[in-house]
Amino acid sequence: MNAAYRKSNLFGKLKLNVVETGLLVFTVESLWSHRGDPGPLGQESSNALMKERMASGRIDFSQTISKDVSYELRVYNRDSRQHYYNPDGYLLIDDTHHVRSLGVELQGNFQLWGRSPFTIGLSYRKDDVSSTNLGDVFRVTKSAYIQDELEWKGGDNPIGLKGITVFPAIRADDYSDFGFNVSPRLGIALVFHDHLGLVLKGNIGRSFQAPTLNDLYWMEDNFAKGNPHLKPERSANFDVGFSFSRNMPLVLRGSVAYFANRFQDKIQWQPGAGGKWSPQNVGTARTRGVELETEVSTSDGRIVAGGSYTYLIAQDNRGRTLLYRPKHSLSYSLSLASRGISLRFEGRAVGRRFYTVANTKWLQPYTIHNIGVRIQGRMMAVDFGIHGRVENIFDVRYQQVADYPLPGRRWSLRVDLSI
Repeated sequence: MNAAYRKSNLFGKLKLNVVETGLLVFTVESLWSHRGDPGPLGQESSNALMKERMASGRIDFSQTISKDVSYELRVYNRDSRQHYYNPDGYLLIDDTHHVRSLGVELQGNFQLWGRSPFTIGLSYRKDDVSSTNLGDVFRVTKSAYIQDELEWKGGDNPIGLKGITVFPAIRADDYSDFGFNVSPRLGIALVFHDHLGLVLKGNIGRSFQAPTLNDLYWMEDNFAKGNPHLKPERSANFDVGFSFSRNMPLVLRGSVAYFANRFQDKIQWQPGAGGKWSPQNVGTARTRGVELETEVSTSDGRIVAGGSYTYLIAQDNRGRTLLYRPKHSLSYSLSLASRGISLRFEGRAVGRRFYTVANTKWLQPYTIHNIGVRIQGRMMAVDFGIHGRVENIFDVRYQQVADYPLPGRRWSLRVDLSI
């Protein structure tokens, strides 16, 4: 079947209080994997394999200068290498793919002269791709953004309005390969005095999404390949809704939101010749729907139950449903905690999803359930955590991508140590 999979992962984090009001955090991670690439049903490959190596490091420093000024600085580096080998095709494939990313981000938070808080951010990132079948390409991304909060107190009024907060924001991105673009956004929240903790809120804005390096240059294997001819995705976005929170013997929270988005040149991965997936620009597309969320918990947080439901209509300019966008999706969770031991049940149900552009074929709905346990404690000045998890506990057979069955029941165990 050529579905063997081996993976090792090493993760480390070190926190240092280098100054009284500052925190320095070092994070490192390395990953190695070796997996068979069986290909889609009906086009199986018994010898293709993919090897991956990844190493990353990140430094975060945050400091509170005064009660009105703070900042956060992040510097990161990531090195990823892939080697794909397939002797089963018409031609031998032996490709390597190397991606290096280096970036820095700075964010300042201010609340001066008694006014509402505002945030300013800057970032710089460079990505280099070196591939045997693509050659060498790079991208430099420079970004800046600012967000403000403008608040007015409601005072005494017949509708019980406690206050209004407006959130204007703007972001500018400059891509070396896709040019300069500005994305504005405006949000508003109306807070009421009532016993439900009612908040009415809404957002409107525009966004610009350049194709990711994976979209453009994904190394071709049995499953997929990138598309270097993609255009950027642009969208206009709108949402409106309300949330509430009430403390009874139990804490009850919930929210309802309606959203609508219009996309130009939306990027969508879809199957091409031979069933191989590649991203394409759809043209004009629209999504709209309703999201419902609710949560109930005890006042001490030891028992928490929650659920969410999404109704989604996602269509292109010809009225066809976008690929893999279910009309109905549902999730739930239940957490129980006591004296360093916590138990969590969760699950999700996903409706029918079309996997052909013409909407002539679809994947059947599925429902899966997971369970996890976590034990935390301290021994000999070392904090430890033991995490056990069983996914798909009823061993349901399902597919998220057509012709690529997912594993059944899965077990995992993780141990964390903190000195």
